[in-house]
Amino acid sequence: NEELPALLANMPRLNIPERPLDPTLWHAAIKSMRTDSARGIDGISPQELKMMPPLAISHLMHIMHSYADGFPIWLMWTKTCPVPKKAGVISAAQVRPISVMALLYRLWSKVQCRHVLLTIHSQLPHSITGFLPGRGPYDAVYEMQWMLEQAHEYGPAQSGISIVLLKCFNTIHRP
Repeated sequence: NEELPALLANMPRLNIPERPLDPTLWHAAIKSMRTDSARGIDGISPQELKMMPPLAISHLMHIMHSYADGFPIWLMWTKTCPVPKKAGVISAAQVRPISVMALLYRLWSKVQCRHVLLTIHSQLPHSITGFLPGRGPYDAVYEMQWMLEQAHEYGPAQSGISIVLLKCFNTIHRP
């Protein structure tokens, strides 16, 4: 498609920071993990990470940052499990697929993405929301709802786009 390169050419140039080698970020990310999170292909549970001593977490941080050419293929594999929406006899329409990535990859991305987003959020246009301080999906939903109500009342017609449509539609009362 010819539209995508044109769209990307208009994206702002961002100063993306180096990968953080800060054990306190890793400790905080491990602490914030839900203990009932599923084990990924690596077989590691959040509880096991939470029991690691600080020196082991520091070693893990350095290992995860040592992959200069990307993570090993096995670390990127994802398990997809069918989870029934309700108990009892079910049909395929009553099942949702849940994909589970390796816990170490989820931990790394939690540290890396948080660091990048906290660093570049002030460089992003106001229209980009989600996972940014003060610009989460609920903020975007309420702002979009207000804009639509204003357009309905006073005109002119408005339109918009949301990439996280599921969250948007789950927070606006359907009727």
